[in-house]
Amino acid sequence: MRVAIVYYSKTGNTRRVAERLKFDLSKLNVSVDCFEIRGVREYSDRMLHLNLRLIRDVMFGEDVKICGDEEFNPNGYDLILIGSPIWYNRVTPAIRTFMKKYAGKIGVPVACFTTSKLNINYSDEFRRQLESLGYKVMVNKTVVIGSEESAVKEFIEALKTILR
Repeated sequence: MRVAIVYYSKTGNTRRVAERLKFDLSKLNVSVDCFEIRGVREYSDRMLHLNLRLIRDVMFGEDVKICGDEEFNPNGYDLILIGSPIWYNRVTPAIRTFMKKYAGKIGVPVACFTTSKLNINYSDEFRRQLESLGYKVMVNKTVVIGSEESAVKEFIEALKTILR
């Protein structure tokens, strides 16, 4: 079984979740590749959520040029996990661009996860967005920063049914 984890992480929270998922899946004898999607023109770290370009890109659904997916081949995997932090109640522009870029090109099951400091189920909306683009989403999970361990365990348990 081969799994790809595709994610965006500006502050490192989503990266930590992706790395934990990779570690836990590897213990189940699953081959895992991680792809950290980035914006070609990244947002400044200073006052991140007050960055006018970030606000415009998020609120108006602007596509951004992305990198990090150069080696990604959707045909090489049995399952693809897609993760994004939540900015202004939305997935990041880089992940939204990735979703559009690969719509219709990913025929395998997908699982999605969101990361946020708020205990709000953002992953349901993420799932709806992916499904509206034709993705076959099997599992979605919201990971609240600060309680990642239990959320990742629950996500792994849900993924086990797909991995069989």
